[in-house]
Amino acid sequence: MSSASGKTALLVGTRKGGFVFGANADRSAWKPGPLLFKGWKVMHMVQDPRNGRLFSALSSDVFGPSLHTSDDGGESWQQTATAPAFTRPSASGRPVGNPDEARAPETAVQEPEKVNQIWHIRPGLERQPGVIFAGIEPAALFRSDDNGQTWEVNAAFYDHPHRPEWFPGAGGLCLHSILLDPTNPQRMYLGISTGGCYRTDDGGQSWQPRNRNTRADFLPNTLPEYGQCLHKMALHPSRPERLYQQNHCGVYRSDNAGEFWQDIGEGRLPSRFGFPIAVHPHDPETIFIALEESDQYR
Repeated sequence: MSSASGKTALLVGTRKGGFVFGANADRSAWKPGPLLFKGWKVMHMVQDPRNGRLFSALSSDVFGPSLHTSDDGGESWQQTATAPAFTRPSASGRPVGNPDEARAPETAVQEPEKVNQIWHIRPGLERQPGVIFAGIEPAALFRSDDNGQTWEVNAAFYDHPHRPEWFPGAGGLCLHSILLDPTNPQRMYLGISTGGCYRTDDGGQSWQPRNRNTRADFLPNTLPEYGQCLHKMALHPSRPERLYQQNHCGVYRSDNAGEFWQDIGEGRLPSRFGFPIAVHPHDPETIFIALEESDQYR
């Protein structure tokens, strides 16, 4: 991000708080600012490029999730009036609570789900002033049209017929990636663990899985239509038809908006397993990943 002084800054979230790191002119040295939100899990910190506002998605085992904003580069923070919350059960029929608990069918979805974490905050496009998107756990997409003060769940995705078949990964059933096509405001991509990649071409009124040729080695059918454990997705705004993803089962690239994914790591990388992936800010041909030995040794 760019700080209020025009210098480069780095936003860092941890399980016990967050930091804003400042850099010198050539970025050869970094200095952390004071610890923010001490004792809270900082799930995501992001800057809105449209106005410079910072967002921090927090979580506490005691107090639950909350959302905070800063308009002075992180010097002071204000909690938003509300955070994403469900007001009704999902029409998909997904059970509420622990799926291992025995429940009578007629009472399985008679109460709203609980938002456990806010995993991802995505400011809208330049042409969408005030719009903020949030991905939460259990997987659902929320939208705010007033800079995060009020929220509404995307009904088509929350009620998607595939939703009962998605299952939690190590971080729960999380919606962790939200990608916006800067050339087409009607197109958006979502990444779910464990569910895979979904795309809308009509502004969120309908969603289709886009997982062709991505593996799910932990399932009987290793190339399913959906159900992959996608860990992170990225795109570069200058080439929005090209997508990258770090999957539980490999590193992939799509050159046609997710219609087909090519394995770009097989035989080239020492491991298939990792969590983050990022595109170079000035070069859509360059990506960065951080691999781990395997899903057994993280």
